[in-house]
Amino acid sequence: MRKTSELLFLLSISLLLFACKKLENPIEPYQLPPNQGYEIAIGTEANEWAQSLNELNGNLFILASKVDSGSSNSNIQLIEVNVRGAVLNEYTYGSNHAEEASKIIKTSDNNLLLLGWTKNTSTNAKNIWLSKVNSSGQVIWEKTYGGDQDDFANDIIELQNGNYLITGATTSYGEGSSDIYLLWIDSEGNVIQEKTHGAVDQDGGTQSIELANNDLVTYGYTWNYGAVSRDYYLLKMNANGDSLWSKRYGGADYEETQAFAMTNNGEFVLNGHSASTDSIHNMLGVKTDANGNVIWQKDFGGPAHDGGMAFLINSRNEYVFVARSMSFEANQNVFITITDSQGNIIKDLFIGESSEDMANEIIEFEGYYYLVGRTTSYSSGDADVYLVRLAIN
Repeated sequence: MRKTSELLFLLSISLLLFACKKLENPIEPYQLPPNQGYEIAIGTEANEWAQSLNELNGNLFILASKVDSGSSNSNIQLIEVNVRGAVLNEYTYGSNHAEEASKIIKTSDNNLLLLGWTKNTSTNAKNIWLSKVNSSGQVIWEKTYGGDQDDFANDIIELQNGNYLITGATTSYGEGSSDIYLLWIDSEGNVIQEKTHGAVDQDGGTQSIELANNDLVTYGYTWNYGAVSRDYYLLKMNANGDSLWSKRYGGADYEETQAFAMTNNGEFVLNGHSASTDSIHNMLGVKTDANGNVIWQKDFGGPAHDGGMAFLINSRNEYVFVARSMSFEANQNVFITITDSQGNIIKDLFIGESSEDMANEIIEFEGYYYLVGRTTSYSSGDADVYLVRLAIN
């Protein structure tokens, strides 16, 4: 079992790791104040986990994946809950083949875009799946994109002109074993143009931001351009997707990218994890100026594995780094580091119980953080959707 192997691994190396501990003092499990926070498991005896969430009309919409008991195929779920965590509606999308969720966003016409992947029935490859639904979960349109090999999407944004930009990775097109894959689509889901960026080895896109002048910045990863292993990668493009500049960040070992955001003055803050300063991974935060030059780079966590998963800049202009961590309990918990704009730690906390709990995305809404992911500590089956509400103050 994975949990058993992780525990044995931690026990066997704990003495070696003590000397390279990243926190000066241990932290205690965070106790959610009454009437200010909650931890909720949503699910059945199936295996369920959430990748993304958003707010629409005052409620939360959670995008998740579900594998029914006795099945090897997953479907995509949309779960509507109120801010108190009560489930209002659940919707399922997919076919008899595997589908998995990746991102949900709210559109300017008050609908939702659901992003993920689906198995191509003719090639058995994974293709990008996108559906536009209304607030009642009814499908407005549904599309798939990609080629004869595996293609994935991690992010979608609505552009200022009303079109959408999908960011991901492709093995069907491009120069290398995988490339950054960008698709511009119109409001009906029709492809306007496609672009790939990459070289001989692996490249992929994690998330994109549109600037006020319509330029684009994509955060991703690369094993090219002088990288010894996989590095963080920041790519700035014009509105047509033509490269203006690109920068790598990381060390001699492996880095994995997860989320980034732009500050009010046009700087960028990147989150993910790195094995370059700790062989079993730190959460690694990097802040750059508007041209991609490093302002600061800091790692966060405890003596064991800490992997950055989500990030936001809150309404107080504080940086909220979210990780999965094995540093504070025998198994995996949600670890949150809140810093000022210089990367100085304001608060460290971790949430979860004795089994495995993780968060894949965080949003801020009406004075609270909401996080979604996966829990086995509170689940009724293999794993359940994990929803956490945490008061900002």
